[in-house]
Amino acid sequence: MNLKNYKKWVQEKLFPNLKNNSVLVIDNAPCHNVQLNPAPTSSSLKKDKIKWLTDKNISHSSVMLKPELYNIIKTNKLSIKSYKILQEASNLILRLPPYHLNLNPIELIWATVKEYITKEKYKIFNKKY
Repeated sequence: MNLKNYKKWVQEKLFPNLKNNSVLVIDNAPCHNVQLNPAPTSSSLKKDKIKWLTDKNISHSSVMLKPELYNIIKTNKLSIKSYKILQEASNLILRLPPYHLNLNPIELIWATVKEYITKEKYKIFNKKY
């Protein structure tokens, strides 16, 4: 699924059908993690770093050097992540930790389906006619 299809599905199918106090469980697929106003990187322009810090009301000085600004950004960026698509949801959003497939229901279902198909395929090929 790409970002365009995911965004369309969320806005047209998911949000209208969510009940109050629903919980959304989201994995770490790239389309789920498009950030709104992402933190600048170490190679970003100084003006972009200053703008990000100003937008977040984080104290800084315009005479600071790029590495100093980036150190401030690094210490504050983890606590300020917001995501574009799911921002509209007023429900609780739980993000699964990376590489924990045992917590992801869809991965468990896919594993069961794949196991079933493998067993059935084996039965078909070993059948005597």
